[in-house]
Amino acid sequence: MVKDEICNTYIPEDEALKEVRNGQAHYFCSEECRKKFLSSKNKAG
Repeated sequence: MVKDEICNTYIPEDEALKEVRNGQAHYFCSEECRKKFLSSKNKAG
């Protein structure tokens, strides 16, 4: 199980959406959470 950093939901790794940033993998339960992560990282960086 992996944790979605946006909504704190745990999902099986093989079902999660994966985004790799700076060599670190981030997992998401949905495209909506993935987009929120990407937009927050773009604003911060």
